Amino acid sequence: MEGEGQAVRSEIPMAPQFPGLPESKQREWRELYAKALKQAKIDHPEDGMEQRAVATREANRIFRVDELRNYREAMALESWQVLHLQQMGDQLKVVTIDGKKYSFDVPRGVDASAKYTVSGKGAAIGAKKE
Repeated sequence: MEGEGQAVRSEIPMAPQFPGLPESKQREWRELYAKALKQAKIDHPEDGMEQRAVATREANRIFRVDELRNYREAMALESWQVLHLQQMGDQLKVVTIDGKKYSFDVPRGVDASAKYTVSGKGAAIGAKKE
């Protein structure tokens, strides 16, 4: 039985890498993948590709970002949840890791670009520019 557990662990890939993704989320992704893979092996015993696809889809659910309703919610996102964040005039443009695109009015007197850094690999929400 011990060999079987090791075989399952060796089948679990690394979690997708996003800048700022905490180790706890990576661990959670791997745990969800393992659980879903175990069930997929029961549901699809002869189809390894389908088993891995099902497990990946299930584990990737943790990367869904709740629907953003306003500027404040966009600025409260954790850095790993953001692929792109840019202030363009009086608009804040945001793309989340699940591919959703948003545009919000920037409140008067607020300059998001002065308070937050943005990189091509993710936005560091809450990180002060130096």
